[in-house]
This record gives sequence, structure tokens and C-alpha cells, in this order.
Amino acid sequence: MANTFKKSLITLLHSHITNKNRLLVHWKCVHCRKEHEANLFQDAASLETDVLTGTWKADIGLFNDLNQLIAAIHISKNKRPITEVAAFYQTQNIIYLQLMPGDDSAASMQHPFFVNACLIPKCETCNSFQCEKNLFIIDSSCWKCAKPMKVAVIDCGSQCFGPDKFSDDELTLAREKGTFIQTNYSSVVRDSYLSNTCTSCQKLTGNHYLHEHLEDAKFGDSKFERIPLGYFCDACNQNKVNNVEA
Repeated sequence: MANTFKKSLITLLHSHITNKNRLLVHWKCVHCRKEHEANLFQDAASLETDVLTGTWKADIGLFNDLNQLIAAIHISKNKRPITEVAAFYQTQNIIYLQLMPGDDSAASMQHPFFVNACLIPKCETCNSFQCEKNLFIIDSSCWKCAKPMKVAVIDCGSQCFGPDKFSDDELTLAREKGTFIQTNYSSVVRDSYLSNTCTSCQKLTGNHYLHEHLEDAKFGDSKFERIPLGYFCDACNQNKVNNVEA
């Protein structure tokens, strides 16, 4: 079946390249966890079979008009992504697709088992996939007096930040959206920092609790406004943290 599937897939891809037809690929991104849809082969000008790159051989390789490998297709019955292969192609800026052989090559191509690609741009410094950066303005209440208050928190990938990590423009935007942010002393960290503050009793909402407010918003327990701020490189930020700690 694998050889028949491969021949059918080659015919399909060759037809799309020759006729310059769109071939939309759908996949669940392992980097941003979102559903993606894109014409991943729009720059393909030719294809070859059994393409050896480094120590890995792709069943089908797609090349651009400069004869540069832009996508590598591996056909495998393995129901797990081959992480070493995916990591290698990522360092080479080559799209890696893992397909399981089946009766319908078009369906398998449009819904591959695994795709190591993300529509969010990569970091120009370290070449890692970035995360979307969003400012959340959350309708909440003060933990002390229970009066309504707005909480500002920036969500970016695996991390969230409070006002003490906001840029000047982000602080201005958060305040324009109705948050009250000022410098307060925290007995928890024994230091003063910019924080969300209740306008009624002047008590701060500490950074330690911001992830709870963010979860309430994401799970529909609190009303909120989400404002896109671009992208954020988690890898570069973690390197900075590690360098400081060292």
C-alpha cells in the first residue's frame, strides 16, 4: 500500500505544481496549539523522490524555483511524530510533514498526521517559533473590598506579565482601557512595584494572582477585552532569565 500511496501522492502534487493550483493543508499546530490552514506549497516549482538531507531521507521533497528544498514529506505508519526529524528540519527552515499511508492521498495530504510548521513568524534572533502577545483587560473585583475593578495582564505563550513588566506604550494602553495602575508595596515580595490597584480601597492585586484572573477570562468566568500586541519570543526571554540567574 505504501508504494501505491506514494505514487498517487506524487501524481497529486505534480498536478498542483504544474497547474499552479492551491492545495490547502489543515493541521493542529504543536507550537501555538491553534488550528491552521495554509497553502504550504505555493512556492513549490518541482519535486523529487527519496531526497536525502543530512541523515534523513524524505519520501518526497518539494523545491522552489531556486532549487532549494522547502518541504519534506515522510510517509510513515508511525503514530507518533519523529521528534529528531522535526527538530532537524526546523533548524533548516524546511517544512516537515508526516503522512500515514491510506486509500485517499488527497485527504492524507490535506490533513497530514503531523506538520512542523506554524503561521506565527519565527524569532529573527534565535529562529524559534514565537508566541502571540495579548493584553487582557479583565473585569474583576477587589480581593479586599469586593468592589469592581479592572485587571491588566499580558499573556504570551507559557507566561503572563503584570504591569511592572509593561512597556510605556502598554501601560498607557492599559490605563486608557480603565485600569488603575500605580506603584504599591507588596508584603509578599517585600518590595514596591507597579501593580493593578483597586480605586476604592487602594489595595493591589499582586502578580502572583494574575494567572488566576487570566484563567477566569479564558474559561469564560470573567468578561474581558483582548488586545493583540504582536509577538513574543519565549525562548529568548528564557535565555535572558537563565543568564541573569547564572
